[in-house]
Amino acid sequence: MDHVHAYQFCKNLTNYLNITSTKVDPYLSDMLSVHDHLLMHEVIMPGILKVIDEIFWIGGMYKVVEGHHHRQFSVSKWTDRSPFTLKYFHQGHFNRHHHIRLGDRFCIIIAFNSGRWDLRPCNEKLFFACQIIKSNMPIDAPRHEKPLKSPYDKD
Repeated sequence: MDHVHAYQFCKNLTNYLNITSTKVDPYLSDMLSVHDHLLMHEVIMPGILKVIDEIFWIGGMYKVVEGHHHRQFSVSKWTDRSPFTLKYFHQGHFNRHHHIRLGDRFCIIIAFNSGRWDLRPCNEKLFFACQIIKSNMPIDAPRHEKPLKSPYDKD
């Protein structure tokens, strides 16, 4: 299966703390963390043109936490726990989100017209990429021995 046909776009993300709840088809994986620039622009973006023309979730989460000496700072994580960079955030992003308070959580979207990231409330229903899984695994076989946790949960 080529990369273009390995992804599907879904619109049923309702609980960012339990990403596994998004599965409606046993052959789809959980929400895909789309942070690879090449994958995004050569595979995901052309595919999503057929579905939507605005924004979609890319599997990142953003939370404001209390740091040393009561200063606030943000923690950004991918649902797959891979390293995070602020490189692709929309210019002026943090100035526009000065209203974010301690403890607030947001999910990261990509704006189709600019390819830049931004924040939206995680309960907003938008499309997101799911990876199609082709395997010999029986449909009712468990995919994980224990449920996946939010990247914000302590290990």
